[in-house]
Amino acid sequence: EGILQLPSATAMLVNRDGIHRWQYWRVQKTKELKLPSDQDYEEAFRSLYREVVQSKIRCRKKVGISLSGGLDSTSVACMASELLKSENKTLYSYTQVPMKGYVNHLPARCMADETEYVEETVQFCGNIKPYFVASEGKNMYTEIDCLLEIYEQPYKILENATWLKEIAE
Repeated sequence: EGILQLPSATAMLVNRDGIHRWQYWRVQKTKELKLPSDQDYEEAFRSLYREVVQSKIRCRKKVGISLSGGLDSTSVACMASELLKSENKTLYSYTQVPMKGYVNHLPARCMADETEYVEETVQFCGNIKPYFVASEGKNMYTEIDCLLEIYEQPYKILENATWLKEIAE
């Protein structure tokens, strides 16, 4: 009762001495980047993007990604697969797909099965081992107790949480 969510990048310690709350990170204002050409901006972006992705794939074990058919995870997968290829490593992708017998009732602009786009990405990159996860027999109702334990509160999109849990497993 009376417990509220903390603001982003804020920590709180509650002990016998009381309640101590502090912000451990904040966005820093940076100087505007001025480059001579669009090509220079593109090169700067690619360099920074490569550096960020490289920092996230450093590990002694295998590297995996939750891959959808959208542009965000696809661009990360393309960069990661290229970087891993240079180390003779493979990128493992995990994609949620509908269960057998799924009937699509979504509007035409919405897509429930992104397999086609993931397969195109895998073919284009050539260094991704895909896994398609169907969560057979599982849904937000069968998984709600586990999801509440993980999130400690109702989650905004339980269907997606079920998929993410299944992919993680």
